Amino acid sequence: MSPAHQAGSEGGHPTVDQAADPLSDCTAEIVRLTGLRVQSGNRARLESHVHARLQRLGLHRPEELLQRLRPGSDSAAEERRLLAELLTTGETFFMRDRGQMQLLQGHLLPRLIEERRGERRLAIWSSACSTGEETYSLAILLHALLPDRHDWDLRLIGSDVNASALERARAGVYGEWSLRGSDAAFRQRHFTRHGWQWRLREPIRRMARFTRQDLLQADLVAADPNLSGLDLILCRNFLIYLAPPAVAAVVERLTACLRDGGLLLFGHAELGAHRPAGLRAEMYPQSVVYRKAPPLPSHPASLAPSPSSGRSSGPRSGRSPGQSSSRHPMHAPTGTRDQSRSRPASAAPSRLPPSGPLQPVSGRTRTAQPREPLQSAWVDANAGRHARALQTCRRLVEREPTQAEAHLLIGLVALELGRNHEARAALRKAIYLEPDSIAAHVHLEALQRQSAEPLAARRTRARLRQLLSHLPPDSPVPLLGDTRVLDLQARLSQFDAEPCPTT
Repeated sequence: MSPAHQAGSEGGHPTVDQAADPLSDCTAEIVRLTGLRVQSGNRARLESHVHARLQRLGLHRPEELLQRLRPGSDSAAEERRLLAELLTTGETFFMRDRGQMQLLQGHLLPRLIEERRGERRLAIWSSACSTGEETYSLAILLHALLPDRHDWDLRLIGSDVNASALERARAGVYGEWSLRGSDAAFRQRHFTRHGWQWRLREPIRRMARFTRQDLLQADLVAADPNLSGLDLILCRNFLIYLAPPAVAAVVERLTACLRDGGLLLFGHAELGAHRPAGLRAEMYPQSVVYRKAPPLPSHPASLAPSPSSGRSSGPRSGRSPGQSSSRHPMHAPTGTRDQSRSRPASAAPSRLPPSGPLQPVSGRTRTAQPREPLQSAWVDANAGRHARALQTCRRLVEREPTQAEAHLLIGLVALELGRNHEARAALRKAIYLEPDSIAAHVHLEALQRQSAEPLAARRTRARLRQLLSHLPPDSPVPLLGDTRVLDLQARLSQFDAEPCPTT
């Protein structure tokens, strides 16, 4: 995606080491104005950039460059764009994170299509799309899932702040690196040879529209009315480059672009401990998805028992996968393997709860007796019935105190409710009972990092590395769909390289 081409938000705390040098104050102020995280390895590049800009613009003091960055300046957008390109990377390729792509293909997009079939209108935004590989990946999925798309009002929008990246996206011509991991059949089906490159077939290329957009604008809809009432927004691998205040600002703006019931998909663990208002988490084996909740009534119905929330909440006989009720977006898996296309084929046993990431790496056998109430708790949690989910889990741990999975679910629900102290205690309990739980460690590390506990987060990352070291580097991580072990290891190293935040 193109986190590489976006800027942060004003008001964040500097995340650079402010050593005593002539440009130290200027560097810290740049960080504050853009919201970008500056890793220690990028500090020299940033200072070189400042010197080069001063020379190019005929300025004499760094403070003069800061004036060009301040809100209200005609040059602020351009200066932010240049800094974002300098400090971040635009890594992207087709069908990136196959776990999330499988979730989109097998569940999320079919469900949205059924929800919108009456109006025959579907609006999807691939934000921070860089050179367009993600946007066209969505087009490829929709081309297969929506054969009557010509009868629909279909909006597929890709956006980025970098104009040259967007020109490459509009051209639809890509090299081998953008297609890494794809087989020959995929290439022949959707591309034609163009010298040593590959050109998208026209029916796919024409499905997408690209526009220049800065995610930190105060009002995205005012800038582009097509960004209102959206059904689905992808914002993947972008927030990791932003300081927490900038993350909150971007998520708030994206949420405002969704219709009630619309979906937001981020990269894995990008939100950290940030719990966005107005969004409800739905947990799938491949990823967490956020749904925009409508305004709550005075007596929230989500806390009342649902007539259809019985013992088996899998799809009814005759309902095709993905055509799930919008009221119950996450069905607990039933004994029939093909009844939940959103679950990877390797996610055995068949009674695994909807969260998926809770398979113990150690392979220790758990007692099967608590599975039914625990599965019901997952269904309740994913349907927004947090009180019922917590009540079920607490009753379960009273009877079976060593159920690590129940403690983990308590921790995840507590995080969604913003009860970080309770979440921390539950996650630690889960780790005590199941020391090899990658899921619990990942959530605890994110909570520690976002709570400004860098030493504790570093220790948790060290433990995660130990757990990952027992897995093949190219194998999927149990927690993160098809994200590979080496990808998660790289992400942990990136967090290690970041200096401790200053106040």
